Amino acid sequence: MLEQVKRWFEPPVFPEDDDKTRKARILSMLLVSVLRLMVPAVLAMLFVSVQKIGVGLILFFLLALVFVSAILMRKGRVQTASGIFVAGLWLLFTLMYVLGGRTTSSAASLLVAVIVISGLLLGERLTSILAVLSCLIGLGLAALESTGFPLIHYFPGLPIPSWVTWTFAIFLTLKPLNLAIDSITRSAETLRESEERLKFVLEGSQLGYWNWNMETGAVQRNSYWAEMLGYTLEEIQTTVTQWTDLHHPDDRALAWKSLQDHLDGKTPRHKVEYRMRTRDGQYKWILDQAKVVARGPHGQPIRMSGTHTDINELKQIEEAEHEQRTLAEALSDSAAILNSTLNFEDVLDRIMDNVGRVLPHDAVGIILLDETGETANITRYHDNRSEPVDRKGAQFSILQTRNLHEMQIGGRPVIINDTHEYEGWIPAPASEWIRSTLGVPIKIKDEIIGFLSLARSQANSFTRQDIEHLQAFVNYAGIAIENARLYEEVQRLALTDPLTSIFNRTFFEAELMRLEGGRDFPVSIIIADLDNMKIINDTLGHSTGDALLKNAAHILREVFRADEIIARIGGDEFAVLLPRTDQEVLKDILPRVHRKLDEHNAMHSDLPVHLSIGASTARLGKLMDAFIAADQHMYEEKTRHKAAR
Repeated sequence: MLEQVKRWFEPPVFPEDDDKTRKARILSMLLVSVLRLMVPAVLAMLFVSVQKIGVGLILFFLLALVFVSAILMRKGRVQTASGIFVAGLWLLFTLMYVLGGRTTSSAASLLVAVIVISGLLLGERLTSILAVLSCLIGLGLAALESTGFPLIHYFPGLPIPSWVTWTFAIFLTLKPLNLAIDSITRSAETLRESEERLKFVLEGSQLGYWNWNMETGAVQRNSYWAEMLGYTLEEIQTTVTQWTDLHHPDDRALAWKSLQDHLDGKTPRHKVEYRMRTRDGQYKWILDQAKVVARGPHGQPIRMSGTHTDINELKQIEEAEHEQRTLAEALSDSAAILNSTLNFEDVLDRIMDNVGRVLPHDAVGIILLDETGETANITRYHDNRSEPVDRKGAQFSILQTRNLHEMQIGGRPVIINDTHEYEGWIPAPASEWIRSTLGVPIKIKDEIIGFLSLARSQANSFTRQDIEHLQAFVNYAGIAIENARLYEEVQRLALTDPLTSIFNRTFFEAELMRLEGGRDFPVSIIIADLDNMKIINDTLGHSTGDALLKNAAHILREVFRADEIIARIGGDEFAVLLPRTDQEVLKDILPRVHRKLDEHNAMHSDLPVHLSIGASTARLGKLMDAFIAADQHMYEEKTRHKAAR
């Protein structure tokens, strides 16, 4: 019951009017004090027989005055409530003074108390008016008493001198009261200005303010605290639990640890960055800084204040810078690695190894086009999943794959956000898990030579930013591929005969030395020389002679395997190195050469190819001896051919 009465008389708070809030608190305390004083008065009325009716009327008047003032105060009409309360008390005490019959120190004290209350609630001007009015009433009574009317004496001594003393006491109270009112007003104004400056600083700095009363658990916040999360202040609850409910699950423990460490005195202040959920379900980065500002008698924290700063944009900038820095480092490292070798196959392998540093993926493939640009070949393929499928070496027409054909025509990257909705996607058991792809064309001097393709098992996995990252990587890859191809071309030109496209004498001699110290014995050597080459050049011209040399090289390539070394070691002289080939096998090979010559000459009788051939086999080393012997056998056959012609 007492708590309900106390809550009913609790003063309202006016956030925009501190003076009104202060007066409401003073009025509330006075009303509660009057109610408390009425309790012994009621007891006196019940147990003391004298003046029961008078006390009852006074109590009834006071009770009515208290409740009327309380009702007006709860409605926010604090000034009206204060005026009615002060006027009611002044009227009551003045009547008690007049009807009491004699002026006493108690009566004078009551009127002085009313004037003090008036000063606190109504201000200096109304209080001065009330004091003057009280003195005028006293003067009138003193004048009546001096003339002998009424018969009852209101002043303890001579009327006029007593009135002067009484008036002097009242006005003597006004000066210190005015000083006290001015001091309170200045303090309130200073506090209001300080709070306004703090409010302007917080709003100008875009800071969310919070104040935590640890004894009650209540948390006070300003409007910007709520607005930075998309809420209004009314929608934000005033508890610590609600604050933690908005934390990102991954950051909640970090925030609580920082807070608890400061409460335990381990850190000078609470300072931590974490994410909070906004009204639309997104998360925003917040910088939370706070400090304990009040402690209890035993050093326990009882109040803590702090600010929230929106650092989401700063975090995004930092993340973007970190991402760009990481990408630049990955691209720089990848470029260095890709260009650290000039071997074409090694370059392709390193592209596969380093593309994951630039862009995450589930599978990656390098697809190269043939010379016609119509056939695509999966040159490299890697599946990061637990059950990888090897698709290396697969070939298909570029026209059968819509996304590759679009890249070939437009020269731009292509994203398939969802293969289930892409009309040009060809379903296959090996690729049914793929839901999204990103392909970038590989170019050398603006010519598309192939594609780098990434795949993910989830739809919508790639963005426009991913295109930029992968394109930058592919640009480096294209340069590395071009360098490797140029190097291979240079190597080929350095080691091959430019006319016949078979190996030259330099490469032949290097292989001869390599086989000399190897384990590929027995090694057979075949030497072949074109007959009548000088006569053909002199009579039919060097172009005819060149055509004859090309035909001879072509015949030899058709007879021997790719791993068997065929070289042009002189103007019209050819040599063949046959590792792991003994004399018996050699006897079967030579007739094949002659048959191939006969087949060619039957089809090209206008320009037949005639070769003088010699052969020899080295069992253990001494390859040069076998070469000399084969060359000697060739010249012996050439002599027989000349004699026959």
